[in-house]
Amino acid sequence: MLQPYLALLRRPHVFAALATSIVGRLPNGMAVLALTLLFRHEGVDFGAVGILIAVYGIGTAVGGPVLGRIVDFHGQPLVLVTSGAVSAGAFTALAFAPGAPLALTLPLTAVAGALTPPLESCLRSVWPTLVTGEKERETAYSLDAALQELIFVAAPLLVSAVSALFLPMHAVLATALITAAGAAAFAALRPV
Repeated sequence: MLQPYLALLRRPHVFAALATSIVGRLPNGMAVLALTLLFRHEGVDFGAVGILIAVYGIGTAVGGPVLGRIVDFHGQPLVLVTSGAVSAGAFTALAFAPGAPLALTLPLTAVAGALTPPLESCLRSVWPTLVTGEKERETAYSLDAALQELIFVAAPLLVSAVSALFLPMHAVLATALITAAGAAAFAALRPV
């Protein structure tokens, strides 16, 4: 039962592509909780926090397809590294100024969401170069989908641990670091 997955992971670049993509996508499961804890820690009222988190969500919903289209024209490495750096910069600015007026935090939150590197779709477009057979490709998509669930289990645990050990600000900074590093690591893979 596990044999097709193990065989897939032994193929060149497959493990690295999956690992960097999953780590790079951790912020998808970290950002909402990290930002919520940060804003509440700074005394931002629940209504404003809800608006900020909604803006983040709308940003990811709008930005993902736009970034995907930009990837079509400029390639994955440039778009992933640039969007990762800008999104990470927005997270970092929010971490250091969470109590700033909404006129500042709203656009930063929107940018952090809108420029989330589209690692999932980029990995899907790389699969045909990593695995040649249709059956292997189905196995790859299946494994990727299963590992995607790790993001939404591990990410909130990571945010909770960092926030408990340090401050919510550090969880947002961790989100920024993983965003930039994950996108850059995936973009640096030879098949990408």
